[in-house]
Amino acid sequence: MIQFRTLTDAELARMAAAHRAALGEDRAIPEATPAAEAMAARMIDHAALTGACTDADLIEAGYTPDDLRRHAATARRIAYGLTERVLS
Repeated sequence: MIQFRTLTDAELARMAAAHRAALGEDRAIPEATPAAEAMAARMIDHAALTGACTDADLIEAGYTPDDLRRHAATARRIAYGLTERVLS
């Protein structure tokens, strides 16, 4: 069974720093905007509850197709970098 948990702020900060160090500052996500970060947080929360987050889930949460076009790719990169799976 896969178990999920919310990472603490300290864990998120350590993970983000580790990803930046691994990628190098030149490969960081420069296009990360507050809107993309908020969408990434929504993706993480929804995936933690249901196991996945689709574009339809984001639209149901209030995002528009234009929001998805502008921010979804960046939000996915942020979300993948700030989550981890715990297997037991």
